[in-house]
Amino acid sequence: MGAYEYCEYEPEIDVSPLAWDFADVNLGENSSMLFTIENTGNGDLTVYDIYFTADSNTEFELESPPTLPLVIAPGDSNYIEVVFTPSDVNCYWADLVIESNDADESVVTVELDGCGVDTETPPLEQIVDIIEFIRNSQGDESLVGVGEQPDKKIDALVNMIGAAGDLIEPDCEKAYQQLSIILQKCDGDSPPPDFVAGTARPTLVTMIEELMEDLDCQ
Repeated sequence: MGAYEYCEYEPEIDVSPLAWDFADVNLGENSSMLFTIENTGNGDLTVYDIYFTADSNTEFELESPPTLPLVIAPGDSNYIEVVFTPSDVNCYWADLVIESNDADESVVTVELDGCGVDTETPPLEQIVDIIEFIRNSQGDESLVGVGEQPDKKIDALVNMIGAAGDLIEPDCEKAYQQLSIILQKCDGDSPPPDFVAGTARPTLVTMIEELMEDLDCQ
């Protein structure tokens, strides 16, 4: 009988990258990253589990995680996708754990972090949003005109807001003054008499105040 050398087949896991910073992500948006799980050994690699540690922030999630156990042949690789969706203006972190039958490195931890940032809407877009909010709220009667000819009060308010928008680029200070007058007509204080009332009025006031704060002329 010929002599032969015994060869032990062993899997080896290689995860890349081992850390990822999603950096700044606007609220209402998300960012994703693909991570590679490669078998650099000469035996089948079996991934038993992929999970986030219990103290990880829930803003990180696995997108379409693979069916486990996942078997990866020698020289082959697979991918997992992590999605980061910030829920507030804050910074977050998570540890993603991958468990396999690699005898030397059965547990691999991927470190993740990222921050949620507030999206600044340009003033002219805020003008459009305010007018749209008024029209939509009028439709469900959560914003109504007061006094005589209530519909015309709302139309007048919309026209005033549109005029303020026209002033932003040529004369920001006049736009601010116009918005101050508009605010007085829907802030719930009297005098002067308000143009509108209803459950949507406080939200409208907040939108106008935020627009005034965002103007660069103040």
